[in-house]
Amino acid sequence: MGGAIPRTGASLGGAPLSLSRTPTAALADHIARFFVTIIERPADALLDDFLLHENAYVRVPVVGTWETLIDDRWVGYEGPMLFGAQERRFAVRCRGPIIAAGFMIRPSAWFSFCDESADQMADRLLPIGGDWGAALRWATQDIYDHEQTFARLEQVVLERVIVRATPTDPVSATFERDRARSIPSVPLLRSQRRSACRGGDSIAPCARISGICRRRCCAAVGSSIWQR
Repeated sequence: MGGAIPRTGASLGGAPLSLSRTPTAALADHIARFFVTIIERPADALLDDFLLHENAYVRVPVVGTWETLIDDRWVGYEGPMLFGAQERRFAVRCRGPIIAAGFMIRPSAWFSFCDESADQMADRLLPIGGDWGAALRWATQDIYDHEQTFARLEQVVLERVIVRATPTDPVSATFERDRARSIPSVPLLRSQRRSACRGGDSIAPCARISGICRRRCCAAVGSSIWQR
């Protein structure tokens, strides 16, 4: 990423990093973390890359032009977006600075943010408009003030959770907790999924660990991430 200046931190190897913030107790059952990413680059710089996240999340690009590859065609997006969980590489490209903020959604809280089931949203994104989109734009309008951005994101997300009044799913919460305790690593989990589980039933071993039903997990987590 030539010419990039990572304002929110960098690894020892120089790779740009995001700032992360855990939620307060009021949102701990809904949000895994909030993040702010600021990577300054020339206005004509083009990054052609991909995303791969096992959790759904909301991202609000503030500066730069973002596109995703859909049916072999680049499609531009602007403003807040809800990303479903991703099993396949999700091709994206960005021209100009990479400046965005957002939050990662816990599977048990999926329906606090979307009416469509998570398995239907897997490997997809959905632009966020209306009052919810406007609130997210307001929260991130002064993104260089990191503390204000985190505080405002927490505020608007909490308001969203209160308004929707959708209880978190205890079954999915148990699945998430037990997966973290029982599965040694993500690479090993992927290997086990692919070698031990075929025919679209690869969530079964994790479901057996937690003693929970596959359908409930797929609705909240996103079935496609377990099927390959």
